[in-house]
Amino acid sequence: MSEDPSRKVYTAHEQVIATLTQARDADPRDFPFGVLVQDPWEDGDQQFFWYRTRAELEYALLDAHAFVDPDAFVEDQEDWTEARFDLDHALQDIRELRPHDAEGLDDLVNDFFCIVWIGHFEAMVDGDDAIAEDLRAELRSGDAAEETADATDPLADHELDAFVELLRAFGIDEDDDEA
Repeated sequence: MSEDPSRKVYTAHEQVIATLTQARDADPRDFPFGVLVQDPWEDGDQQFFWYRTRAELEYALLDAHAFVDPDAFVEDQEDWTEARFDLDHALQDIRELRPHDAEGLDDLVNDFFCIVWIGHFEAMVDGDDAIAEDLRAELRSGDAAEETADATDPLADHELDAFVELLRAFGIDEDDDEA
């Protein structure tokens, strides 16, 4: 286990949920390393999670995201070992996390959770991957002021507050406040 102080050791499920809730609610302008995670079944719920550093993102992927369910935290630790090992080595081989890396990483973990998007907030603001463009278009849908520009163009500074709120609300059921 790493001696890195940003790596948490989870001894209770509540600690996992606290980490994931904090990451879900984080402002990606201050916590720019993000991942869009989906429950591992078809049409499962999706949420963005944002971390201050790449190391914090990686540690959460390795130690927390597989254990959203309290039963999984208790029962699946041993089953997670091989996927965790493979994910750890794959992350070490990637110099800079970019949206196109999500598919390869997802192949390693998708029995536990799905990695739909991964990267830096900047890629959401001005990147050309489909998820970033779709979210920018969603932000601008019905916005008469932006009709002159392509809805998928990079965001302007005045759009960032609304975009951050869109990312925070993405996938969150108003009746369910658990990560």
